[in-house]
Amino acid sequence: MNSVMDANYELTRTETPDGDLVEFGPYDGDASMQLRIPETFERNFAYFETGVTACVSCRFTGERIEVVKLAITPQLGSGLKTRDLLSLGLPAVIRSMAEDVIPDWGYWKRWDDDASWTGLKANDEFLAQLYWLEHVSGGNPRKSLMSYLALPRSTTNLLLRRLKATYPLPTS
Repeated sequence: MNSVMDANYELTRTETPDGDLVEFGPYDGDASMQLRIPETFERNFAYFETGVTACVSCRFTGERIEVVKLAITPQLGSGLKTRDLLSLGLPAVIRSMAEDVIPDWGYWKRWDDDASWTGLKANDEFLAQLYWLEHVSGGNPRKSLMSYLALPRSTTNLLLRRLKATYPLPTS
């Protein structure tokens, strides 16, 4: 993907190639799907409102995405203001980067993006993968499962206990 548009910024690739893809989370044998992410990746962000640009370099630790380098450039002819730094919204930026670099992101998140989608998958491997995807990308795994399955928190907690008994899930 060369460019991703958001309401606040545009994400683009840098000249630095993504690292090798590594697998994470359980394998879903029913769908032959496995979560994968590059070991390292870097993207540029151009913020529409402020004119600030940022280059964010990340690595995958095996459980989450970590920022290893952040370079911020103010709008030409001005310095960085506190407001510029506050408006970066780095958690959303990391989420956008994850969406850009994780192959087949839509397989796990289509339900969240397309209200007409009716292909609910509820096998344990898929649910554990969805938990991993949310955790890795800085989301809220429990809340995502609650929303996906339309379950109350108490029932989701029981589901998570069952999943943790079978699959290694990351800790928050």
